[in-house]
Amino acid sequence: MTLAKRLRKARRERNLTQKELAALVGISQQTVQELESGESKSSNHIMKFSKALQVKAGWLQFGEGNDPFEAMSDLYKKIPHGRVPVIEWKQAIQWSIESEDAINFSGKTIASPCPERKNKNIFSLRIKGDSMIGKNMAFTEGSYIVIDPDQNHKEGDYVVAIKSAAKEAVFRQLITEGGNDILVPLNPQYKTIEEDFHIIGVMIVHINYFI
Repeated sequence: MTLAKRLRKARRERNLTQKELAALVGISQQTVQELESGESKSSNHIMKFSKALQVKAGWLQFGEGNDPFEAMSDLYKKIPHGRVPVIEWKQAIQWSIESEDAINFSGKTIASPCPERKNKNIFSLRIKGDSMIGKNMAFTEGSYIVIDPDQNHKEGDYVVAIKSAAKEAVFRQLITEGGNDILVPLNPQYKTIEEDFHIIGVMIVHINYFI
């Protein structure tokens, strides 16, 4: 498979138009078109392409390693349409469709009222504890949240994040205070996380029933 075919395949798998991909990379649509047609045989933007398309640069440029979308297809053949994998909180730290956990996934899935599953990196987590139970909003233990790792986060979003050196992810609300992002629990008995954290993904659905 050529660079042109790999680039076109990855773009389509990510449900992006040439124009949208060009905007993510910071180049013209014509440049993308020339690469996909084979008119241009190489690019100085491979790293940016690989980041935008969530693939390894070596695979995109040279075809090194396994086709990430074959692994994706294998996983989602196991999971019926409209369902999302339920993973462990420690798995959320490095979850992606290309990860070993995803490729070998054989666990529980949950029916999700998500829109069409365009982002195949989506996963769900089962709520633990009472840190996100507040007066006006409650994520009760045993309910499920569906997380999109590729959705841009904004203030007020409920997010899954990892604190530096931690072994497990946490679920908090993202608040901006004094120009800085902080992670706030709905339960005031828990501490706010003010620094040294990385956001893994944004909650897009809360499923408040038990399976």
